Amino acid sequence: MVVVAYRARAGGAAPADLQKFIKRQEVKFVDNLNYRNNCLFDALSFISLPDEQTKRKSNTSRVAEGKRLMKQFYSAIGNEQIKNFEMFCSNYQGFDLASEGKQLANIFNINICVYAYHHLDFEEEPTQKVETQPKLNSKGNRIHRKNEDRVKEEKYDNYFLDFVIKPENNEFSELDSESTTEIRDKPKDFNILLIHYRSKFHFLYISDTLALTGLAYCPICKLHAIKVNDINGHWERDLKRHIEQCKQNNGKQVKLSGNQIPFTPHITGSKTYEYFWSRQELQNFKPTKYYITYDFETMEEQINKYFGKSISKDNNEICNSFQNSALVPLSVASTIKSKKGLKSIYFDVRSNNKDQNFIQQWLEAIFEEAQQVKDDNKYDDPDVPYDIPVPVLGFNSAHFDMIFVLPYLTSSKWHITNYLGDFSRIKRVEVRHKITGVRIQFLDAEMFVTKMKLKNFVKDFSPSEFIIDNNGIKKKVTKRSNNKGIFPYTAFNTSNYEEILNISELFEQNQFFNELTQEKLSNSDYFDYLLDQIVIIVNNHGKVIDTIKKFNNRWDYLQYYNELDTSIMIKPIDNLIKMNFDNDLDMFNYLSMASCANATKYRMCCDDLDLNQRYTNENDPALQFYNPFVLTQEHWNKKVSSYNMQDTKAGRDIKNNVKEDDFEYFRDIVYKGQCWFCEVKFTNKNPPTLDRIDNSQGHSKNNVQLACSWCNVKRGNRDPFITKGLIQLKRYYLAKGLPMPLTDEDTYHKLRPNITGGLANAFHRYNVKDETQINKLKFEGQYIGY
Repeated sequence: MVVVAYRARAGGAAPADLQKFIKRQEVKFVDNLNYRNNCLFDALSFISLPDEQTKRKSNTSRVAEGKRLMKQFYSAIGNEQIKNFEMFCSNYQGFDLASEGKQLANIFNINICVYAYHHLDFEEEPTQKVETQPKLNSKGNRIHRKNEDRVKEEKYDNYFLDFVIKPENNEFSELDSESTTEIRDKPKDFNILLIHYRSKFHFLYISDTLALTGLAYCPICKLHAIKVNDINGHWERDLKRHIEQCKQNNGKQVKLSGNQIPFTPHITGSKTYEYFWSRQELQNFKPTKYYITYDFETMEEQINKYFGKSISKDNNEICNSFQNSALVPLSVASTIKSKKGLKSIYFDVRSNNKDQNFIQQWLEAIFEEAQQVKDDNKYDDPDVPYDIPVPVLGFNSAHFDMIFVLPYLTSSKWHITNYLGDFSRIKRVEVRHKITGVRIQFLDAEMFVTKMKLKNFVKDFSPSEFIIDNNGIKKKVTKRSNNKGIFPYTAFNTSNYEEILNISELFEQNQFFNELTQEKLSNSDYFDYLLDQIVIIVNNHGKVIDTIKKFNNRWDYLQYYNELDTSIMIKPIDNLIKMNFDNDLDMFNYLSMASCANATKYRMCCDDLDLNQRYTNENDPALQFYNPFVLTQEHWNKKVSSYNMQDTKAGRDIKNNVKEDDFEYFRDIVYKGQCWFCEVKFTNKNPPTLDRIDNSQGHSKNNVQLACSWCNVKRGNRDPFITKGLIQLKRYYLAKGLPMPLTDEDTYHKLRPNITGGLANAFHRYNVKDETQINKLKFEGQYIGY
């Protein structure tokens, strides 16, 4: 779950919704009556003004410290409004964590650790009483509470670290500009709990994260967590072990598999494809063909204010930056593609009411339509695993449209379950409805192609349509319904949009002038706009006999234009789905063109894979001088104890299990032995295990056979078809010498310093004979490159 906080609305002083959190000993609340939206800086006062061991700071002191920190921060980032501090406080709408969080971390040198809580749905509530483990504080001591202080934690019992905003390593605090040559201290952890209630947000300071969450987080990477209330009580040992590993890699988590696993994203990355592939029934595999498209239209809100640092000595109001306007949503439309056909829905600002605005109403409609799309995408066979959320696609939405949607994706009816991207590029957001259980995923169709405009996307990726003329010549047809419309965005703003859009007359050509780009609308484009306004009636001979006005007012044309932007996306998206399905890929199982290309590349490596063929690598030169695994008594004793514990935990009889006295018997068969399934010989890096023939019985001498650990794990109690397919896949990779992920940490640490990378860009290039110019590089009269 990811909680994204924008401007925090006024939460009030300790409203009833906060009581369940405030009563916890680990959560600190500052009762700020006069400045209700200053909750983040009130929480920050616990860092700058910590409580003493014998005396706590008063509530008044914390409110004053919060105001000081607020003034300090906004003065440092150049906010001129802070000069009139009292007015600034009274008009303050809350801290913008999305845009101001990184600046706050840099200026105060803190790690902003944002904690969230899991809102349990009604169907997730336990049906029987579960014995709870005693809770521990950060010192490892048991927490004792008085009966009257115990809080009933029904739906907010699962707290966790959601995300961390860290300061930049190469930047110094603007407040410490006089001592920039000194090395900054290690950033402090600013632990806050982000609470969302009734469309409002509130920040609370967490004094003891371990006691609140029951998890011990790594202080270096902030990602790895270990449960402290475990039965065995080895959490301190496990945490120290991880910290030592984390120090070696500068806080970056590296998890290497203990066994060589074939890298096949097209198989292991899709449960549906894996199911049919393992059963050799790929003719039944189908792509996700039904989805929803959406698009927002916006209008300008005039700002016309300077901000930043002053550049004029005579006039302090003139600064180095000027904001002309901001875009606010005007309308939203969607086209739903299902088995029933295409359906469009539309909402605009006229739909706003006191309970919901038009974006919330649109989301309600999207979830209703998503139920039908979900059912249409399912397979008729309920045993086929299919778990792809309903795709909801925009175009360039990762940069633009999602900004308007995000604030409404956490509510009493639905919540975010998966978030990928940052605040400037929102790649994928998965949202689940709490009552119906329907899941939708917001995607950007532009990520499956290269960067381009919507009209070029429709033109380049829509399938070509042809007609045969009277001479029998095949000609390409371009329909006007496939063209993007034209709309004068700058002809109105938030102050006059109702007056402008209620007019029934057409827009004049000069109203399409774009002040930002200083471009005029061409005569041909304006003629296309005029054609969109009428319905042309022709007779049997193709002669125009009449025209009918299509729209009553400009609001109607806005709806037509908005819906057109969503409907023209259908054909190119369908074409992309088909192109990827030709390579056995379900496009919506992946995120972008790069991930689809990666899966296609490794699929081509397995073109001649036959699940019924026996692949061996006995003639591999690398295995001619291998060192066979030698079983020792100590190693055998540990394995016997492990097998007994495993069978006891599973409720299997261990009376006839292998014993320590069977050491010599197994030593002889292990030496120069091989896995019963993949026929790989055992070495020190590939030690043997005992695989049970009958999984319902224990590890008895007559019920086990030698297997490498990878085959043993993959076999388990899983689907036998998938198990056989994955083991066969590994044998194929070994026989063909195909690449597998690293398994040795020493090798990884040797390679890691030379691994470089950044943002991935995919370039598609092709050469055409006698057309493509190939540039030749010369040096001292010789060709050195092309």
